[in-house]
Amino acid sequence: RQQVTGYGYADPNNFWGIERRMAAGSFTDLSNVNVEASPIDGFIGHGDLVALLHNSTASYLYTEPGYAAPVTSKYSEVSVVSNTSSEATHQNILWVVEIVKPEKRMADGRIHPLGTPIRLRNLVSNCLLLTTSDQLDKDWGWGQSEMACDGNTPASTDSALHLWTIERHVNKALPKTNLGRHMSSSFLRDFGVLNRQMWLTNNALIPDHDKHNVLESDPISWPFLVYPMRMVGWDDRSIKYLEVGNPLLWWGSALACLVFPLQLFYWLCAWRRGIIAAKWRSGEFRDYIDGALILWGGWAFHYLPFFLMGRVTYLHHYLPALYFAILFLAYQVYHFSAWYLSEKSTRRLLFVATGAVAFVFWWFSPLTFGWDKPIKDLWGMRWASSWPVYEDPFDF
Repeated sequence: RQQVTGYGYADPNNFWGIERRMAAGSFTDLSNVNVEASPIDGFIGHGDLVALLHNSTASYLYTEPGYAAPVTSKYSEVSVVSNTSSEATHQNILWVVEIVKPEKRMADGRIHPLGTPIRLRNLVSNCLLLTTSDQLDKDWGWGQSEMACDGNTPASTDSALHLWTIERHVNKALPKTNLGRHMSSSFLRDFGVLNRQMWLTNNALIPDHDKHNVLESDPISWPFLVYPMRMVGWDDRSIKYLEVGNPLLWWGSALACLVFPLQLFYWLCAWRRGIIAAKWRSGEFRDYIDGALILWGGWAFHYLPFFLMGRVTYLHHYLPALYFAILFLAYQVYHFSAWYLSEKSTRRLLFVATGAVAFVFWWFSPLTFGWDKPIKDLWGMRWASSWPVYEDPFDF
């Protein structure tokens, strides 16, 4: 037998052939079910008896009492058996289809892609196929979801763990159709389901700390651009892109955002002691603080939550926070120039800063727009030892 695991993304191993063995109402108990009979024609509907043949391995979905699931031992193990083995003639490969709360326009007793949630109840064990929400060991289960069969559920259960939906259906004997003509659902319900699914999917993307992935990076490294990300292959003949950004803006905005809490603490103390009130015009300090808190808060709310996440993170997750950080940097430069520099000096600072930012953008533009020559022809692109411009420091 082979183990069965759950994988939540498009993959050739997700495809199963569904064989309709007996129609609903044509069998009463195990004694009048012939496993070796050929599949019958017709749409699959509520109460039909089916066998699920895994396309890639030509194996039937199988379960039997007495074998516990590998992680959640209160459930039965689910496996597959080769279609040429003797176990493929056991009634344990047969499952009863149970339709549960179909979409309004699809309540015709048949199974439709996307719009018809179903349960699969094993004919012999009377257990429901489910995903337990537990992850298998990464060494032998690749960290994928555990599949099992639950024999302790009432016939009326509609728990999400026991429900299955066909996301894609291919059958050359049926004409192609537009599913949109058959779908009818609530916007608010779909909105809730979609956001819940995005939340579950994101939390399932857990990094493997035993392996180094050159694309992943921790949030603490983002503000100072410690690990720019290679977007493609790096051989001499390919077009190379590096997610590097403008270092002056990244580093400058990071310093401005990280120093601001100390700056705010100092100024609040000075304000309480009356130092700021005597130095600034009426309302000027309050106007500055209001604007600074909005921009700094936008940076913090888009950046700090990533430290609480267990999912895989990448450098581009910092881009929404970077937008606020750059605005905050410009805000700080403007106010400090107005307070401490003359108008002439402020104008000079503006031209110098704009020119420097434009020059650095031009300097790194080959890696932004794509470089199709050997990377060694680009001189001076590695401004930090951790940047994988000329070589990958984690390449073994």
